[in-house]
Order: sequence, then C-alpha cells, then structure tokens
Amino acid sequence: MKNSLNLAWVFIVIVMVVFGVGYFLQNKERLELSKENTADLTKLYRIAGASMEPNYKNGEMVKVDENIYQKSVPSHGDVIAFKFEYAKDVIVKRVAAVPGNQLLFKENEIFINNQKISTATKYNYAVWKLNSPMVIPENMYFVLSDNPAGWEDSRKWGFVPFKAIIGKVIKNN
Repeated sequence: MKNSLNLAWVFIVIVMVVFGVGYFLQNKERLELSKENTADLTKLYRIAGASMEPNYKNGEMVKVDENIYQKSVPSHGDVIAFKFEYAKDVIVKRVAAVPGNQLLFKENEIFINNQKISTATKYNYAVWKLNSPMVIPENMYFVLSDNPAGWEDSRKWGFVPFKAIIGKVIKNN
C-alpha cells in the first residue's frame, strides 16, 4: 500500500510538470521579455507586428516601466503594455481616453470629449453603439493603435481594465 501511495505521488508530480511545461510553451507572450533587466525596474520587450507603426516598428526593443502606475494612472497619449486575463499575448497600444472621458462613435469617426480623434473605418457593433455617447467607466481605458490601418484595439475588444496594465512603454532612442 505504501509503495502504491508513493507511486501515485510520483505520477501526480510528473503530470503537474508535464502540464506546467505545456502551459508555458502555449502561453509564450507575443512581446518577448528580454533576459536583460535594467537597474531602474524596467523590462525590455520586443514589439511584434505593425499595429503601432510608424512610431514603434515591428521587432523594435522598448522599455516598459512596470512600476510607474503604482503611484499614478495612465494619461492621454501614454503608450501602455497590457495583458488580458484570457489572452496569451502582451499588447502595446496608445491611451486615447481615460476614466470620466466621453466617448462617441459617430458615422466613421471617434470623438473623445467632443473632439474628433480618429476615423473609425471599422469597429465592433456588438461592443459600441453608433451615435450614443458614453462615459469611460472608472478603472477602464480606451486604447488605439498608432497605425490607422489596424483595428486590433479598443474598437474591437472594448475597454482595457487598469488591472490588466503591465506598465508604460518608454521609447528607446
């Protein structure tokens, strides 16, 4: 009986290790964390894709300050790195609207606080209502791609919760 208990524990440990390795391999982040960490508590990430061009190029290394939002909150224009709980990829986008701002999709345009900020040729009708202004909820952010051709941003999947934000992207020179 004692041997079968030990064998059961060994089996459980092996299964846990196998599933852990499998989970890790499936969930490698799209923005690859560099092995180099800087002394100022930033981490280096590689941009993957063209959604932030022309300001951030595919393959470009950027610093992400993961501590900045412990003492402050994202502002208009901040470029942030974030990760949704259900997604495997880290995403980089620019903050277009913060809590308390008014958001409006009108025809093919996006307005924040009654100012046109973008032409919205595409957006998810299941998420956003046309011609119906709304206030950005507390602890939520509306983010956009810098590349106007892309729409993998809040227009497609809605607000980014504060708890999903990893940090602020710092442009390397």
